[in-house]
Amino acid sequence: MREKYGLAHYVSSTEVTYGDAKGWHPHLHALFFSTLPEQELDKEALQAELTARYTALLEKHGKFASDYYGIDVRLGDEHAGKYAAKY
Repeated sequence: MREKYGLAHYVSSTEVTYGDAKGWHPHLHALFFSTLPEQELDKEALQAELTARYTALLEKHGKFASDYYGIDVRLGDEHAGKYAAKY
């Protein structure tokens, strides 16, 4: 995946929130830095591959994640700095 998507670095943080409907909700926020030009980065393919790997790992432990909510890949823009600074 590193070569395919030009992934050079990443920054991650774990956040735990609580909601009345679902209880405790731990999740991971991650920023991936790619060496590929934005127009060459296939966001949908990256999200599909990350989702497949993540759900396979969860299934090994009898867990699951929604394909819709499990992984959310977005291309960085001026908001990426604010997102990273949040953590």
